[in-house]
Amino acid sequence: MRLCRAGSAGRCSVIHSTHLPRATWLLVIAAALWVPTGTAQVPAHVAQVDSGLTQGKARLVLRHAAASVELALVGQSRQYSPHHALPRLRQFFKHFPPRSFQWVHEEARDADWFATGRYRVRATGEILRIYAHWERRNEVWELVTVHAFR
Repeated sequence: MRLCRAGSAGRCSVIHSTHLPRATWLLVIAAALWVPTGTAQVPAHVAQVDSGLTQGKARLVLRHAAASVELALVGQSRQYSPHHALPRLRQFFKHFPPRSFQWVHEEARDADWFATGRYRVRATGEILRIYAHWERRNEVWELVTVHAFR
C-alpha cells in the first residue's frame, strides 16, 4: 500500500501489509487500556437528581433524600430535613435557573456513591460545580449531600 501526502512531489511512503496487523493490535490494546472495567451502571436515584437539576425541580432532587440533607448552595453548608431543604433548593433554582446540567464524574465505593457535575445558569451562562453524595442504607440509596459552588 502506498501513502502520499498532498504536495509531496511524488515522495510516497510504503506500508507493508505485515505492519497493518501490528498497528491494529496496538490500537486494540490502547483502547482496552482507556476503557474502565467494571463500571457501575448509573442508578435511578442519580438519574432522578440529574433530571431535577436539569429541569430546576427541587422535589426531584430530594425524592431520595435522607432524613438529614447537607446543602451548600453557593454559600455556607447547613443540615436540613428534606421538608426544610425543599424551599432552600427552590430558592436556589429561582436565583440560578438551569440552562443545562451534566454529570462529569461518578464513583461508587462500598455504601457510598459520589458524583460531580457542571450546572450552567440560564441567564448568565455561569458554570457552577455540583457535588452530590448518597449513602446506601438498608439497600436504598439516600441523598445526604448536595453542594453547588463557583
